[in-house]
Amino acid sequence: MAQTTSYVARVIGEQGGISNHIPSGYGDPSSYTKTSSLYSTLSNGFSEAGFDTWKVKINGKTLTGSTSITIKEKGEINISIKTGFYPIFINSNKLVKIETNRTIFSSFTPRSGDINLIK
Repeated sequence: MAQTTSYVARVIGEQGGISNHIPSGYGDPSSYTKTSSLYSTLSNGFSEAGFDTWKVKINGKTLTGSTSITIKEKGEINISIKTGFYPIFINSNKLVKIETNRTIFSSFTPRSGDINLIK
């Protein structure tokens, strides 16, 4: 869970949010992780790890395959990941819950023009 939370925090913080459309001014469009891709990666990862439920919230907004969240440069980002599973080693229908929280700050700076190199 800690690695997953760090991964989500890194993606969201470096990009200044998440969307299925690459924001104008984004440095390298090929390195942008779209919402649908992040959601699919998390869904597959949680499923492979044996979790029965999961939810990611970014600044209180639930991540879906079409979520769009923009966070200004140096803006605060609160990430909450809640998961749950039903233990298979005991016959129980009680959901075991795990929650992690992390607060980071956006480091994305949109480019508005060409880079001027000092010669």
